[in-house]
Amino acid sequence: MGNSSAHDLDAGRAERDFRASREIRVTLHEADGGTLPPLHRQWTECLGGVSEELRFLTYEWYGAWTAVYTSPRQREDQRWTGRCRVLVASHAGGRAVGILPLALRLEKGARWWSLAGCQSPLRGFLCHSRHVDAVCSAFAEALVDMLGWREILRLGPYGANAPERAALLRELERRSRTVLKFDLYRRIVVRNLPGTPEELRAHIRAHSSFRRVAGYERRMNREGEARLVHYRNPAGRDLHRLMEECRAIEEASWLTRSSWPNFTFARGPEARFWPLVSATSLVPNGQFDCWIAYFNGQPVALRFAMTCGTTRYAIANQYDERYAQYGLGWVLYLKDLEDCVARGVRRIDMAMGNAAYKRRWGGEDDVTDMEVLMLPPRWHGRILARIASLPPVYQRLARRMPRR
Repeated sequence: MGNSSAHDLDAGRAERDFRASREIRVTLHEADGGTLPPLHRQWTECLGGVSEELRFLTYEWYGAWTAVYTSPRQREDQRWTGRCRVLVASHAGGRAVGILPLALRLEKGARWWSLAGCQSPLRGFLCHSRHVDAVCSAFAEALVDMLGWREILRLGPYGANAPERAALLRELERRSRTVLKFDLYRRIVVRNLPGTPEELRAHIRAHSSFRRVAGYERRMNREGEARLVHYRNPAGRDLHRLMEECRAIEEASWLTRSSWPNFTFARGPEARFWPLVSATSLVPNGQFDCWIAYFNGQPVALRFAMTCGTTRYAIANQYDERYAQYGLGWVLYLKDLEDCVARGVRRIDMAMGNAAYKRRWGGEDDVTDMEVLMLPPRWHGRILARIASLPPVYQRLARRMPRR
């Protein structure tokens, strides 16, 4: 729809068409107060056409994120405004084939429209696998039109390995000379997991660290009462109790001594997000998996993951430091592998973190997650982008890029 930024929305309109073509129409919807626009039907409709590893990106997933991280009542970071915009791409027949949610942040004198959602396991958007090029072309044109003179689009941390994420980045770069990219970190992925119990046994025999796991378990049982429990999609009080056990384990882990702690259950907004999103999205959609090791009745180690088809996302692995001698990380990882074989999971995405032990578990370097910024696609944005591309300036900016 021409070069029309969304200032009409600021005046109170709830939605606006940004682009119309014979194939794809994009409509922008807006909400405030840390809530999403009422798009549950379109979201569910679109979700059925995305690749299976992205089917955790439900309406409830983003609803939990906006409520916890951006709501004026709950947010810890006051730079979030609680305002969001959702671009919905519809096919000519009216069916939703793409959804891209954004949240507004005020920082350094600019308005930052950031790709919404939790960094872990990844930030992404919905795109029907049969319409990737058309949807991403329409989204890119709408995003370029949307940005006002002091507004910045932020997509990172952003991995361009998926077809739709690569296509959107390509289309943005084609339409604007103000796109900046900064490398953040390499993702670590375990590929080609054993497909049968026989292959798993051969895999264990080939790695001395796995062969030691049985010794760790025997030692635990000699010195106390050991119990390993797999919780798959618990609900109600069982889920609440499990979240409390995970919190207690993290509070007894090395994270409490870290200068950059990455808590999942114990502290910060994550401690509210994961219980909420587990109850509203992961458990109802059969995507929740957690292993707890108990020693003399006390929870001492955890492994928490999300399972989407043949992909499993490892979210948290922690243990009580007082029980480090029992190799609990290895013990629970082997239980995870056994479950992967039983359920046909072929890939574990471990995201970032301690690369050394993840590689010992079979992890390999995958795509580099990037920070992607698009400055205003006007003359002053082009000048700023040129200045930012100068090597000394670019290197300084790269060092200052956020990592979450």
